[in-house]
Amino acid sequence: MGETGKVRKTFIGKYHIFSDVIVSPSRLEILNKLFDSPDGLSYNELLNKMSEEAGIQNHLGVLLKDNIIENKDGKYSLSKNGLVVYYALGKAAMKVKEEGLLSRSYPR
Repeated sequence: MGETGKVRKTFIGKYHIFSDVIVSPSRLEILNKLFDSPDGLSYNELLNKMSEEAGIQNHLGVLLKDNIIENKDGKYSLSKNGLVVYYALGKAAMKVKEEGLLSRSYPR
């Protein structure tokens, strides 16, 4: 596989991870809670901090599979990759706000 193929595969992988997070308000909330708790949270601690409990186990499974979070000694925390995703989401949100993208009317 050439250099272009490696770049494409990396981009597609990152896009998949990014889209897995951004499509779910619960996953975004999990990332926020874990970012605010650098020492990690147990499942029960995380559950108590969440606004909704439904499907949390499934969301954690997706985030673990995509290496966005990790579970060490029974505590969930953001992985290094998760921090990259978290900061990228923050940058994207700032860009959306600066550009007023959500306040514009678009033809359908």
